Amino acid sequence: MTQGRQTREFNYVEDLADGFVRAATTPGIEGELFNLGCGDEISMRELATTILDLLGRPIDAQFGALPERPTEIPRMYSDSSKAAARLGWKPSHTLREGLEKTIAWYRAALAEGSSPFLL
Repeated sequence: MTQGRQTREFNYVEDLADGFVRAATTPGIEGELFNLGCGDEISMRELATTILDLLGRPIDAQFGALPERPTEIPRMYSDSSKAAARLGWKPSHTLREGLEKTIAWYRAALAEGSSPFLL
């Protein structure tokens, strides 16, 4: 992994689905564009650390093991204020809550024994 300084914004799938439904069913917004975003940037380093913490620290991250990529985009985030104003939309999950639910889903799928995630 690089130093992980670049930032991104992540959204839980249920929040995005809610935004899509609102955009599809709200009258009078045909043809308009909306950004759906949580509004919280997180560095890739912090994201990796959070995921590893939630997994019980199975490995140590090797930050800086790879060189920075010259074409890396330093920040990616959205302004969802229009979605809030026109759709009444805002995310319901924090990043941590979304990660916890996602990890629980994967663990349950793996525990079933017939998961496509099993090698």
